[in-house]
Amino acid sequence: MQKFSPRKTLLLLVIFTLEIFNISGNSLLRAEHDSLIMSLNYVVPDTNKVWLYRDISYYLLSTNPDSALIFSNKGYELARKIDFLQGKIWNLYQQALAYEYKDDFQTAHKKYQKAINLAEENSDLLSVAKLENALGAAFFFEGNLLNAIEHYEKAYFLSESIEYKEGMGHALNNLGIIFRQRRNYVKALEVYDRSLDLKSLENDNMGMAYTYFNKGLAYSYMNEHKKSIESFKYAEALFEKTNSLDEMHAVDIGKGIALFHLNELEEAKVKLESGLEFTSKINPLEYVAGLTYLGAIEIKAGKIKEGSEKIEMAYSLVKGSGRLDLLRRIYKERAIAKEYSKNYTEAILSWKEYTRLTEILNNEQQQWAIEEMQARFELKEKEQTIALQNLEIEKNLAQQQLYLIGSISLSALFLISTIILINRQKLNSKLKKSMSQTSIALEEKEELIHEMHHRIKNNLQLLQSLLNLQSLSITDAEAVRTVQSSKNSVNAIGLIHHQLYAASNFRKIEMHEYIEQLINQYQEAFQLSYKNIQLHNHSEKIRVDIDTAIPLGLIINELVTNAMKHAFEDKETGNIHISLILSNNELILEINDDGSGFIPDKKGSDSFGLKMIDTFSKKLKATLCHNNNEFGGTQVVYNIKKFKLHDEVS
Repeated sequence: MQKFSPRKTLLLLVIFTLEIFNISGNSLLRAEHDSLIMSLNYVVPDTNKVWLYRDISYYLLSTNPDSALIFSNKGYELARKIDFLQGKIWNLYQQALAYEYKDDFQTAHKKYQKAINLAEENSDLLSVAKLENALGAAFFFEGNLLNAIEHYEKAYFLSESIEYKEGMGHALNNLGIIFRQRRNYVKALEVYDRSLDLKSLENDNMGMAYTYFNKGLAYSYMNEHKKSIESFKYAEALFEKTNSLDEMHAVDIGKGIALFHLNELEEAKVKLESGLEFTSKINPLEYVAGLTYLGAIEIKAGKIKEGSEKIEMAYSLVKGSGRLDLLRRIYKERAIAKEYSKNYTEAILSWKEYTRLTEILNNEQQQWAIEEMQARFELKEKEQTIALQNLEIEKNLAQQQLYLIGSISLSALFLISTIILINRQKLNSKLKKSMSQTSIALEEKEELIHEMHHRIKNNLQLLQSLLNLQSLSITDAEAVRTVQSSKNSVNAIGLIHHQLYAASNFRKIEMHEYIEQLINQYQEAFQLSYKNIQLHNHSEKIRVDIDTAIPLGLIINELVTNAMKHAFEDKETGNIHISLILSNNELILEINDDGSGFIPDKKGSDSFGLKMIDTFSKKLKATLCHNNNEFGGTQVVYNIKKFKLHDEVS
């Protein structure tokens, strides 16, 4: 199978979604190109022949860009000879597309700009709006995102000024793709929703279908797979309504990937096989992703050879494309496939590449988040300074007014009474205003504390990334375990600050939700689905403050990690049950496993973790005991007497 160019695939998508061809020659695009070329001999050199040249160029674009360039040049020269403005503009557009396919972006930009200048000189704002969108797409495929955003915004505001809602929708959709590529999925979804509102007003079913498809992809990258399937269903219904069969196959692959992550493997396999049957030529990126996950399903079903072949084929297609997010997914499944094939050397190399790409993507996303957070922080800092200055001014004014009242009181008692009454009313009004501003300043202070927690969370992510990089260069097994333990502890603290940043009340941590997040992290870090180890959360919905949550989170992390490392060494399956309840003015943490009944030895390799637990036991006035449970495994019970619950000391 030939390698593909993701840029050219996306370019085809933009060509179809722009829908700029508004003349009767569109029907000719459905015929064979040789018939179109033969018809040139029977058409007089007028506007119809100009459009015919343009249509032939459009038809040849994806298969033979050099020939497409020849015909669009002929169309432009004929349009110039007969002074046909629209013919000149849209044959220049076809020339620009052909140069894009030839990877000559500099010339493509010049052709687009020349077409834009022609349209502006003749006050054809509709064509300018469409061309600005196309020029933005050219910069996007070149990798110049700043210029792409600039031209998309021009297209949006110009479309808005002439009430061209379809153009506004396309510009927003294109901006959403950029946000999604930068992994700012929340912003991407916001822009997609605005695009859908505009497209629905215009009954643009095809445009809405592509936007719902893009929403499905964004939710998939956010690991919100149920929402991903819901968006794909909307896209599928709209593609079916517009009889767009090729795009429906791409939707099948998207749904199959979401079903895979929801562990609905049989249904996922059906969707992936259906999509892969027709998608390779239309949407190669979706084809590669579908091939990877179908291979993973076959490996889970015991078909090691067949699944490995599919994953290797996907790897060979995408390894030079620059799509780091997709390549990262492939390396993960490739590593698992190599482990099943007992090719441990290749498995280790794939895991290292997976970790390296994870760090690259996390660092990029973190840097973008830091830039946005810094901008918001500086803005709020300025607003708070202004608010405090206003409060000081109001205070000085009030003092001056009181002095004025005192001086006037010396002249006449009656006048004093009148002035005091008037000024009291004014003063009350100003005090109310000052109190309102003080309240605003306090709210902004809380927001700044939110931002501080976000910064701490980001710094912990950076520390975890540094530990990941350090582990790649360590060969000693004991040192690797020590670094992994440190990474788990950093992650446990980072999840707390993530909750604080996301919550409206930053003083409280909801422990049931926090333990769920820890379990999700363990699933990824320890590959529990492949080790057949299940984690169960039986905790009550208890809210504690950060001084209780951090030591409690580290204790849970240490005890659960210890159980996963030692309890199931001689077993193929296992279960770990985590319970945190409030009883008799005590927090009771209980961790049970059905493993081999291992009880930690304080002299063993985990003595640092046990010392940490002893230290926190003193801080929380807690007792710790180990027992054998009804499953034949280990039961650890931790009774905590000193903790902060609902902002009150128990």
